[in-house]
Amino acid sequence: MSTSTKILEAKMLLTPRFYKKNLSDDRIKEVWAKTDMNKLKDHQRSFLTYVFGGSNNYTGRSMRAAHAGYNITDAQFDAVVENLTNTMKELGIAQEYVDQVNAIAKSEHDDVVGH
Repeated sequence: MSTSTKILEAKMLLTPRFYKKNLSDDRIKEVWAKTDMNKLKDHQRSFLTYVFGGSNNYTGRSMRAAHAGYNITDAQFDAVVENLTNTMKELGIAQEYVDQVNAIAKSEHDDVVGH
């Protein structure tokens, strides 16, 4: 199986598994209570497509605007990044991509936390 095929398969499995973790995680599940999960999953897939070498087709609001009013804490942000990391590792995604996704996620910290 080619590397690109493995990446595509992992990407298709990543989003539903990642959000399943988030929705069952007592540290953060309340954050998602008022969220349109289908819309959020679409945004996540666009992000992952971009990170895994595809085009950047994201057309949604800025990260700051999208997270305004949620008052996300540092601990909640860290829990989401942890769930994302663990899901990628469970799917056997290469460490190179795990590191890249985490770097991008962490770069958004100040736009996500405390608004």
